[in-house]
Amino acid sequence: ERAAPRATGEPDVPWPLATVAMIMAFVLIAQIAFYLWPVQLPFFLGERFDLSGAAVGLAIGCASGTTAVTGLLYGRARSLFGNFGLVAVVYVLLGLTNILLANATSYPMVLATLVLGGASIGLMFPHGANWMTSIVPDALRGRAVGLASAALFSGHFLSPVFSQPVMQAVGYAEGYQIFGQILVGLG
Repeated sequence: ERAAPRATGEPDVPWPLATVAMIMAFVLIAQIAFYLWPVQLPFFLGERFDLSGAAVGLAIGCASGTTAVTGLLYGRARSLFGNFGLVAVVYVLLGLTNILLANATSYPMVLATLVLGGASIGLMFPHGANWMTSIVPDALRGRAVGLASAALFSGHFLSPVFSQPVMQAVGYAEGYQIFGQILVGLG
């Protein structure tokens, strides 16, 4: 821990840098993985199943709908798994989603898979912010949430930077498989 740099009038309080960095890495990696779906899925589904834009939108919407519902269950999940356990759950669910997408043989299987994926994101969103604010003093909570938000949106930005070269090199199915295995390994 070390004192955080202060704005004018802000108290000098300890800042748990290692834990903050770990939480930011969790959120960043989860968002890079999540954004594989809206960025790469339209191309993958178009290639594999020749789906319309509306069908692709419905698939991505399945993940978003589940995200909303699962977010309501976050408190129970956190009580059940704890901070580190929930990180593992999120990564494993993200990984399994990508592996199942890579091996999907039908559109209904894609829809069911993205429901699973939405559950992972529904747990990740509140967990990053809640865990971050629980480890910092009250005077730093606003800054802590800002850091979690920065990690989240950096993941959105970085996802195509990491995924596009892989997808171009090995194809969509193999790319989803690779990212899925990495995420399960992190879990």
